[in-house]
Amino acid sequence: MRLLPCENDRMTRQLFGLLTLFGLAVLIGSAWADELVGRVVGIADGDTITILTPDYRKERVRLSGIDA
Repeated sequence: MRLLPCENDRMTRQLFGLLTLFGLAVLIGSAWADELVGRVVGIADGDTITILTPDYRKERVRLSGIDA
């Protein structure tokens, strides 16, 4: 089956649009952050801290975007 040039271009644009939407969905999904409440009880280095949560669990947190 041979496609006409205009049909092939339309399919290419649709495929590019779908791939773009998929890529954006992956980026947006990874950008969500949860809130963590607690008291800092330790500092491992310039971008890693340990937090004690209200239910007395220790959580190690690595801070993103810190140049330390």
